[in-house]
Amino acid sequence: MKDTKPIKDEDITTDNYASITTCNILDSGTAISFTMPCGSTYQAPIEFFKQWFSEPHYLDKDGALVPYKKRNSLSEVRRANEKFVKCEHILNGLAVRVFLSGGAIYDVAWDVVLMACERRYEHFGGLTDESKKIIFRWHNIANNC
Repeated sequence: MKDTKPIKDEDITTDNYASITTCNILDSGTAISFTMPCGSTYQAPIEFFKQWFSEPHYLDKDGALVPYKKRNSLSEVRRANEKFVKCEHILNGLAVRVFLSGGAIYDVAWDVVLMACERRYEHFGGLTDESKKIIFRWHNIANNC
């Protein structure tokens, strides 16, 4: 039987949800998975993942990590047929850095994964009305994560 107990911030520790133990690229780069210390695994296709953020955090410029700024053009990032190419732990496992084939780079914290994928999390859907619309629309249409 699947656990239905709500996940509250006050109950979260690095031993259950407040870190990411593994991150894997799936389906030839079209999806990604995040596994928490408690064993829960969340998968997201690239189309859904890219909706978690309004813009990349960094751009890959000839192998260098360059902070993304509003004045950067998204045309600098090759968006067509993007795939996940790599993920690596940062911040002692509290987050992972995710690299896309088009040059976009995102830092994904454990709580972002829970807000997007864990229906039992008290902040499922995010913290803004816009993020709630994105998350609920995706889950209702695609039933992913």
